[in-house]
Parts: sequence; structure tokens; C-alpha cells
Amino acid sequence: MAGLSVNNKAIKLNKQNNVIAPFAEMNFVSQSKVGAVKWAVINDLGGYNEYHGTVE
Repeated sequence: MAGLSVNNKAIKLNKQNNVIAPFAEMNFVSQSKVGAVKWAVINDLGGYNEYHGTVE
């Protein structure tokens, strides 16, 4: 995980362990329970990809 934000507020990531294994999950704490979510990942080939979604 390279970055995560909810409603344009960055979520602090653990720099020591930010790898999510295939078919695994990871929980993050946020004050916002709904809104726009953006996250960025570094793929297996070193590429940087950004994604977005909505939590309702």
C-alpha cells in the first residue's frame, strides 16, 4: 500500500508492514465513515497505480 485517503484526509500507514498478501485484507482506522476513498499501490513489477471508490 503506497497511500490511502478518505475525503482527501490521509490515513497514516504503517511503513514497516504495508504489504497486503493476495486474497488477504487489512483494516485501517478513519474518523470518516462515509465518503470518497482513494488508494495507491505499488504492483509486483514496481509500477504505481491509483484507485478510487466510495464508502456509503
